[in-house]
Amino acid sequence: MDRTIEPGQTDTVEISLNTGSRNGKVTRKIRIETNDRKHQNETITCEANVLAAVKTEPRTAHFTKIDRNAGPQKRTITLTRADGGPLAPKIKTVRGDNVTAELREIEAGERYELDITISPPWPNGTTRGNVILETGVEQAPTEGIVVYANVAPRLQAQPQRFTIPADLESNREFRARLVWSGDKPGNISEVVATDPELKARLEDENGKQTIVLEVPAGYSPVRRAGNAVVVKTDDPTARNFRIPMYIMRPGSRRSSPAMRRTPHAEPGKVSNRPVLKTLPAASDKAKTNLTSDKAKPVVTSEKKTPDEQRREREEAAKEQTTREHTGTKPVRQSTGVEAGS
Repeated sequence: MDRTIEPGQTDTVEISLNTGSRNGKVTRKIRIETNDRKHQNETITCEANVLAAVKTEPRTAHFTKIDRNAGPQKRTITLTRADGGPLAPKIKTVRGDNVTAELREIEAGERYELDITISPPWPNGTTRGNVILETGVEQAPTEGIVVYANVAPRLQAQPQRFTIPADLESNREFRARLVWSGDKPGNISEVVATDPELKARLEDENGKQTIVLEVPAGYSPVRRAGNAVVVKTDDPTARNFRIPMYIMRPGSRRSSPAMRRTPHAEPGKVSNRPVLKTLPAASDKAKTNLTSDKAKPVVTSEKKTPDEQRREREEAAKEQTTREHTGTKPVRQSTGVEAGS
């Protein structure tokens, strides 16, 4: 954000704060960069006290890694009256495979406990869901609880994908071993490659199910990723298990394009690595004097700590799940910026 403030004039910088699921004291610092030699960097500290109609502890129902042989798992969420009126919670909706919820009154209008349970049969990997509550509080009519569980996969491949060099000089075979968890291994009815130029088959190697992929010489598809070997099984959690393929071009790294990092520029050169600048959240008015002929303030944000980044990711996940029910909107405030003569 670049702008010019004439000597003696005042300009306003509008800053937005989306409180989301935050509550309590919120502090953000705004750094303003100018071309004024005496005031090249100015900092505005913005503070807000976000009121909470309802408090939930913990904020999400997170289940750590669950063994496939495990039985039902339960997490308890405590709902407490905060800055709003008395609570009168009711369960509105429950979403997610094998997710159930039960509400218990501890102290009428003040404190309740929500038991969230997930039960087998377990999916092949993670499972997600949410529980939406009607709180009975006007300031926050609904409250959403995100449900997340990490279940040990029923079926995995080792390695997890086929990495194939482009333009092979001769025919080659690539192998991936299937690893089952939980009960005995499932039965495989068919193995097929999505690219008709390739052939895939199932072999038994020392009692281990192994997928063999036959790649002809000179194989070089247009797309480096997207194709896979599909393993069809009789297990309901892994009916069509996919082992992805990745074509490694000459000079490319083994990781997929999404995992590769753009190298830093060499000294004296400009890097093409994208740089993201974000406008930090703030909610109070603040003012600073800038003495310059033509000051051009630029608002940037200070680096957040890992704990702050983790909390924001958790809050963003919860907010995304409950936005359609809560109707949360950003709160916009203004801060004045005055230029000296």
